[in-house]
Amino acid sequence: MSSVIKAESVSKVYQDKGVPVQALQGVDLEIEEGDFAAIAGPSGSGKTTFLNLVGTLDTVSGGKILIDNQDIATLSPRELAKIRLYKLGFVFQAYNLIPVLTCKENAEFVLLLQKVPAQERQKRVDDLLSTVGLGEMKHRLPRELSGGQQQRVAIVRAIASHPRVVLADEPTANLDSKTGKALMELMQELNKNYGIAFFFSTHDPMVMEAAKKLITLKDGKIVDIKKR
Repeated sequence: MSSVIKAESVSKVYQDKGVPVQALQGVDLEIEEGDFAAIAGPSGSGKTTFLNLVGTLDTVSGGKILIDNQDIATLSPRELAKIRLYKLGFVFQAYNLIPVLTCKENAEFVLLLQKVPAQERQKRVDDLLSTVGLGEMKHRLPRELSGGQQQRVAIVRAIASHPRVVLADEPTANLDSKTGKALMELMQELNKNYGIAFFFSTHDPMVMEAAKKLITLKDGKIVDIKKR
């Protein structure tokens, strides 16, 4: 298995009113091709901070993060934008759909940025929307969908571009337990069928249970890694 994400002695220090706060310290972690991994821990343990670093949305204070063996600290803003566009898919707890675009247009958005030809773009998105049970709803706007349906559109948008890894920050946080369970089963199926790695930050026991690799963070340090 090849490494998609590799963190080596990663630390992150924030300034809070002039006082340094150590959010992460000495984190070593590897996410491999096809992994279904979750990083868990109490609020303030550093989960979201780590996901933001991996997603190139923030920069490390020490150590390094490699995506596909590239040290992201050495890349220009343009090169980082390319990494986000071609290597990473994002699923946020607030869905982050564009309200004036339909399901299908939201799902196609990253493919448009990638300049995927129209015919291939539409086939890819139509097939995925059908796979997630939204084929009949592709022309609806986000406000016409339930939370679970909106999150499924967000997942289609994240995987349609064929990224190396999907980063999902608390993807079940705004969903009831039944919808959350159905969503996790869907992501497991997509992980298996497409071989795309998924990496979650979570405090949801159901997501932790589903993870094949469960990383536990406490006070910015990894205290346990369980592989199933």
